[in-house]
Amino acid sequence: MRKRAALLCGTFLLLATAGAWAGVSVKLTGGLNYLLDGDYSRSLRGAYDALRDAAGDLEGSFRPFRLDLCGGLEVLIPVANNLEIGIGAGYESMSLENRFRYFWLFVTLEDAFDSKLSVIPITLNLHTSIPLADRLGLDLFGGAGYYLVDFRHRQSLGTDFFAYADSREFSVRKGTLGFQGGAALEWALGPGLALVLQADGRLLRLRELTGDLADTTNWFLGQSVDRTPEAKFWAYDLIVGTQAYPAGTFSADEPAEPSFFNVRAAGLDLSGFGISAGLRLRF
Repeated sequence: MRKRAALLCGTFLLLATAGAWAGVSVKLTGGLNYLLDGDYSRSLRGAYDALRDAAGDLEGSFRPFRLDLCGGLEVLIPVANNLEIGIGAGYESMSLENRFRYFWLFVTLEDAFDSKLSVIPITLNLHTSIPLADRLGLDLFGGAGYYLVDFRHRQSLGTDFFAYADSREFSVRKGTLGFQGGAALEWALGPGLALVLQADGRLLRLRELTGDLADTTNWFLGQSVDRTPEAKFWAYDLIVGTQAYPAGTFSADEPAEPSFFNVRAAGLDLSGFGISAGLRLRF
């Protein structure tokens, strides 16, 4: 996916530098996105809270599914006074690990939750420019995009009991439509060059998450692997005693356990907002 993003960005840059349209400019930015709280994020938090409450000697700190690094390129084509069409592409990535150790009965357990996310947005925006001062301007923009999402989740349990270890790895690649908009301050540094400070937001949801699931079990007698090609992400409330925890699991069929309530097929919410900085080059 990184090669695809580089190819798209290179194509846009070549079009701009070739002077295909008079007055074309290119905006290059990089920064951070903050993701809002969805079912997957809540399930990670719930797993940590349930372990913390059940095991008083829990070791490890919790990292939420929140921030991803982003970079992008947008070619802006003037269509009227103070109006431009922007064609953009970018790349986002996040990788985080939550690992916890605790003692149960007579064994030491280690739970790990690994999350990996990459997103390639291909966007079409309408821009309007508002002069604020001699060298300062405001760019307001909004539009729609097609987002290519690669998501991987791995949950593993290891023990010191006969080298037993179990892991579940879920992966999905999917494209979906989304919407984005924002505002950018542009400070002219010289002819054809401006500094950009940008804030933006987006609405992006994979409503149902269906992908490949691999269950792997290792112990001193060997290894076994079970694969499920059409597994779904299920969100539910886990009841432990009088306490309810948001939780999630991956399986082909809806889970049915006495302690599971409000079970539903869930997705991945990548909506949120971001901040970035960069340069705008005018040709």
